[in-house]
Amino acid sequence: MDILILDGARFELDWDSLRKPPKSIFVPCLDTEFAKNALETEFKYHGIQQFDMRVRIERGVLGIRVWTL
Repeated sequence: MDILILDGARFELDWDSLRKPPKSIFVPCLDTEFAKNALETEFKYHGIQQFDMRVRIERGVLGIRVWTL
């Protein structure tokens, strides 16, 4: 487990689980460009090279959906 802080919110991410595709997570955020850059850096740092990210609104909440491939 690792903690990622975006827009002042703490997210606990289970990197071991995310390394076993296919998985997806939704990270609510307001500054989507900053979040995309931060998530891309963290995913690559934790050895996850193949993933797709999209800015989405889910259940009325703006954020980033990340899928591991």
